[in-house]
Amino acid sequence: MPQTFDVVVVGGGLVGTSTAFHLAARSELTVALVERGKICSGGTASSCAIVRTHYSVPGNVALTVESLRIFDDFPAYLEDPEAESGFIRSGYLILAPEGQTSDKLVANMRMQQEFAETRAISHADALELHPLLNLAGIDAVGYEPHSGYADPYLTTAGFERAARRCGVTVMTGQPVDRLLTEGMRVADMVWRGLPLQGRQFGTGDVLFNDGAGYFRDESFGAAVPGSIYGRLYGPGHEEVGGLFQRDGVAGAFAGKRDR
Repeated sequence: MPQTFDVVVVGGGLVGTSTAFHLAARSELTVALVERGKICSGGTASSCAIVRTHYSVPGNVALTVESLRIFDDFPAYLEDPEAESGFIRSGYLILAPEGQTSDKLVANMRMQQEFAETRAISHADALELHPLLNLAGIDAVGYEPHSGYADPYLTTAGFERAARRCGVTVMTGQPVDRLLTEGMRVADMVWRGLPLQGRQFGTGDVLFNDGAGYFRDESFGAAVPGSIYGRLYGPGHEEVGGLFQRDGVAGAFAGKRDR
């Protein structure tokens, strides 16, 4: 096993396995994926796995539109005929009562139409799609025909298998105990559990997957809170400050910036 990696991704859920796969597939970086338990044993395992494009931030909408396309042909995307996502294109309805919530929904749909197929529909149309809806007090109804839901485990397993095929070193049952820093940079990571107990592995970049995004070592100092909010970097070394997309892939990888 290598003693150093260009990038270490911490967290083996859907975001972590996807990040590791895209990093390895689209670069010459050496990548490790570290998971404290089993793959897809954390937040992803408990997810309802809705795949939708309805968000209030334009960057989020653009990101999820690109991500949704991956589910159009998951095996082809991963170049793995056995890959499954369990995706069901059921469509997505969102309801809002009268007042500010309704106004916000209508404004969001107007913004989203720049990126995604979403539209306001009548109560009658909503009931045709879902006859059991109770629309009493509901003012606005939004509809996305291409959204749906997937199987969290199948999707994550597909990305993990693809990541391994691209040369990613996957380590499960290995919690990250702490980061060793040199000033504001992460120098090494200390691992708990056999067979890596007490050993240190150097890394140029550390990507934390805590459900909030991808984070570079320069985004934080020695004191790492439970939920890290930092800067994001694309594979072309660009700092984008939030969500990004590049070459038809959104939010699945982060690049190594020249220091």
